[in-house]
Parts: sequence; C-alpha cells; structure tokens
Amino acid sequence: MKHTFKSELRDAILGLASRPDIHSISCHLVDFGLWQGLFKEQLARSERLGLVPQEALCLMGPDSGIPGVTGVYNGLEDDDCQQPVLPDYEGNLAPDCWGGEVHIPYEGICAGDFFICPNWLRLSPRNLSKPGSKFHWISNKRCNLLLLERDLGDLPHSVRSQLVEGWWLYETTSPFLDCNPFHDGAND
Repeated sequence: MKHTFKSELRDAILGLASRPDIHSISCHLVDFGLWQGLFKEQLARSERLGLVPQEALCLMGPDSGIPGVTGVYNGLEDDDCQQPVLPDYEGNLAPDCWGGEVHIPYEGICAGDFFICPNWLRLSPRNLSKPGSKFHWISNKRCNLLLLERDLGDLPHSVRSQLVEGWWLYETTSPFLDCNPFHDGAND
C-alpha cells in the first residue's frame, strides 16, 4: 500500500528502529526515505557489532518488493520463483548502492520484533483475553512492537500510545521475544 509520508512518521519509525532491543523489523511501507534510514541503521549496527547486516538488524519488506529499493514483483511467474518486473535490476537498486540487505518474503509479510502491520492483515484482539495468551496472538505474527494505522483501544499484554496522528503503537509488557523468523525457535 502506498502512503503519503509525513516526516514525523518516518522520524518516529526510525527512532524506534534505533532501539538496541529491536533486532528485526518487518515493514510493508514503501517510502524510499524510510528504507534509506533503515538501511543506514542496519549498516551502522553491522559495523558497530561486527555482524553481517541481516544479523545486526534483520529487515523484511512486503512480498511485492519496494519500488526504488528492491525489485518489484508482480507475483509468481511459476511455482519455483518470483521474477522482478524489471529484468535488468542488478546493481541498480538501493542495497547494491548502499550495502545492506532486505528480505522480500515469498508471500505476505514476515514477523519481526518491530512489526509495522499492513491494513489488510486480519487482527484478533479477542485472542488476547484467552487464558495463557501472548501479545503476538493478536496478529499471529510474533512481535514486541506493533505499529498500526488504526486505534484498537487498550489491549491486554501491551501499552498503547499514539506515535503520530493516525498511527498507534502497541508495545508488549511481557518479556521480549526473539521475533526474527530466521532464528531457530523464533516461530515457537
């Protein structure tokens, strides 16, 4: 989904992305400046921690790709692989120019410590009232921070705040989980 970005939203997201307890970010938003800032944070961490970029800060985008940053995908050409819409894309995209890496999932969107929720994802706030419930049961995507373009009101297992006008942040009150889908046990 294409959004008209206000600098306040971009700055707020990048501020949260710089938190040391955030190790993975799943973002469906396609704002070029936002992704440039996320790559900058990923590369700074990579250098500071001596890790490859995706281990320092795992970035995951939407299944359609990110215009101007990654190849843009029009769906599956066959059962085995996604084909970028632009056939001559290598070397001309942001990761090739800046360094860093972003995972584009096969379909949908991945979980992450900081999960920026697309409007199309079905949420189930009632799941949070079930015995033994966990914060991420609201979306069935493991996360510690959930950013939405809608207000769901107060929810169990989380603290709610308005990040910027129209965008609400829910942060778990439970111990942080490793929500990187590429780590063993992160999907338990």
